[in-house]
Amino acid sequence: MNKKKEFLEDSDSSVMEIEYNKHPQRVGGVELEETKEQPELNFKKAKSRLTFSQIVFLYQRYVTYTEELKEHGTKYSQRTTLSDVAEEMSLKKSTVHYYFSKVFPKSPYYLSRLFFLYKKRSLSALRVIQLSPELRHQERKVVDWILRMRQAGLVVTYNDIRDQAKELITCKPNLLFSDKWVKNFMRRHDLSLRKSTHRTVKNNMIVIQARIDTYLKNVETFRKKWNYSDDMIINFDETAVFFDFEVNTVDKKGKKFVRTLQVGKQKQRLTCGITVCASGDVLPCLVVYNQKSILNCADMDLGHDLRFFYTKSGWVKEDTFIYWLKNIILPYVKRKRALLVFDTYSAHISKQFQKEILKYDNLDIALIPGGLTHLLQPLDVSFNHSFKTELHKMWKSYLSSQKEQIMESYNEARGALEESKSEIPPKGLIQSNDIKNSRLRRLLKKGFFEEARKKNVKDNSTTFKLVKVDKVVEWIDQAMQKMRQKRRLIRKSFKICGLNHNLNGDEDHLVHNFDYLKNKIEY
Repeated sequence: MNKKKEFLEDSDSSVMEIEYNKHPQRVGGVELEETKEQPELNFKKAKSRLTFSQIVFLYQRYVTYTEELKEHGTKYSQRTTLSDVAEEMSLKKSTVHYYFSKVFPKSPYYLSRLFFLYKKRSLSALRVIQLSPELRHQERKVVDWILRMRQAGLVVTYNDIRDQAKELITCKPNLLFSDKWVKNFMRRHDLSLRKSTHRTVKNNMIVIQARIDTYLKNVETFRKKWNYSDDMIINFDETAVFFDFEVNTVDKKGKKFVRTLQVGKQKQRLTCGITVCASGDVLPCLVVYNQKSILNCADMDLGHDLRFFYTKSGWVKEDTFIYWLKNIILPYVKRKRALLVFDTYSAHISKQFQKEILKYDNLDIALIPGGLTHLLQPLDVSFNHSFKTELHKMWKSYLSSQKEQIMESYNEARGALEESKSEIPPKGLIQSNDIKNSRLRRLLKKGFFEEARKKNVKDNSTTFKLVKVDKVVEWIDQAMQKMRQKRRLIRKSFKICGLNHNLNGDEDHLVHNFDYLKNKIEY
């Protein structure tokens, strides 16, 4: 608080006028000459204990120093030296030399950036808060409590941290535990407010870990007994592909309504049934849609083998999954022993599919427990995210290619709106209550509805054409071709899920090791 008060007394905000549109800048009446080299500033190293007014005064002496140096050169008796500046400002000569040689010549916007840091009261960026050992120990207790709560899946809010800190931190009785203290506490201990990515009703981590261990032991038993090859360990999963993506856009601060262009109908989507093997192979993909027009896409010239299917809901149903078994899996597996891995979706465990798969003795099944697919299913671990990223890139390129058409339609609509505004408005509106004749009143009501129906008719001249199904199918085909080249990514995801790691134990550390997926280890 003392440093903030000192700053407020020393610095005059009316003096700090910054011209953004013109160069060079002026801060506090001092001209900053622009240079090409503008390195990042290290405020901790830059003797930041000086007040802002001291740094401004020091920069003024630096300008005078450079001018006299150009004019007089080595004639020390006729110009100001570093020792004179240090003596005048009661500073060390090394501090003055550091600013004159390393800070001011290389960073022309040093003062403006420092000013805004002080103006926002961001003193935490300029100094390191020194905590006493007792306070550090008590804060660590609060952190341990937070981690235990999160390990149990419970939500922790700012108020929870504040209440717990009041109980555990007793060495400073005058501490207010304000919102700012909570934010600084979280910053000190590498904590942040996170959005939930997975929701579950199971909060017993011991039971969850037991289910994971049981599943992995069953898979290991199957592998030891039948010794599957990598191309015979197969994972299948469905993922939704939406016609439109929700993205953030740049707009004015504080704007209440942010409008974005709709490329596809809201919630319009189709389903992709993706099949991959532990060897890195990608099998034919199922594309399911809720309109029969999807069947016409079979005549398209596509690079990847796509199979099209129609269901009323647009999701994979029992007959769709049986089609996948007969037309994709059986021709690929033939009579070899194979392990099929998928989740407990209703179509996967239906009685119809059960009767069908029991006919084949060479097919074994590993069902992933519910709520654990993000840990145990290879497609959820790596493939689906990369696949959706490729689709998003194609959607963005399609949107950018249509910008001219969009702007033309927007300008036409804007011109039509301005013309309609220029027309003379009617003097008054006749309300149905003012008409005593019941027949005329009914005709007036009928005219209201007819006018509303006319307004609801789409005007194709000012409406952007939405993306069609065949275009989305092309995106899926191109994305699947790119994903076929990422064989190493697929193989790593199978190892992380414990489906094809070595059974001798030398790769047990890779199971659930998600950092291994990011690094570049070859195997």
